[in-house]
Amino acid sequence: MADVARSLLEKGIAKLGLEVSSHQLKSLVAYVDLLEHWNKTYNLTAIRDRSDIAVRHILDSLSVVPSVMGSSVIDVGTGAGLPGIPIAVIQPEKTVALLDSNGKKTRFLHQVVTSLGLSNVRIFHARAKDHKGTAGYDHVVTRAFATSAKIVDECAHLLTASGTILAMKSMSADQELESLDPRVSVLEKSVLQVPYLDESRVLVILKPTPCTNESSA
Repeated sequence: MADVARSLLEKGIAKLGLEVSSHQLKSLVAYVDLLEHWNKTYNLTAIRDRSDIAVRHILDSLSVVPSVMGSSVIDVGTGAGLPGIPIAVIQPEKTVALLDSNGKKTRFLHQVVTSLGLSNVRIFHARAKDHKGTAGYDHVVTRAFATSAKIVDECAHLLTASGTILAMKSMSADQELESLDPRVSVLEKSVLQVPYLDESRVLVILKPTPCTNESSA
């Protein structure tokens, strides 16, 4: 029997304009398998159908890949590894840190990293404001983690001096952007086109100034 999730991933990745090897596609399908299996025990996500996992989690996560330009990324509030795991699979040359305060979920992430052989992934069990990156990250990426103001407040200290925050949102972010510290630059606000998903997705790219970065440490 054909795997609908695999087909959706293969076609959806092509629609996103991304190139993946057969090994990378196999890894993404294996990740769907792990989410489906361990969700029964760990209650990782409310989405349980394989096709929905492929679209609402994997393809949704991959939609941000073109904006991940730096060499190091930290996924804050990663939960079950989204969007960090898909980014790490597609961009093995990047260092990807997964940060979450939920021990149950970080234990699952260790299982995923071992199963998929992801040597470019590091896992941290901590709150964002307590985590200290040794040299800072080029990007903080978040997916439905918090308001933009809270993300800046808790995560700015994780960035390099030129680093940016990539905040994935499920709705218009205009109202919450108005409450941002005026020293935070909104570099971009764009609609993310997620194949096979009939819901709005927005990417907001934020650049805290060094002054804001220091005050949030």
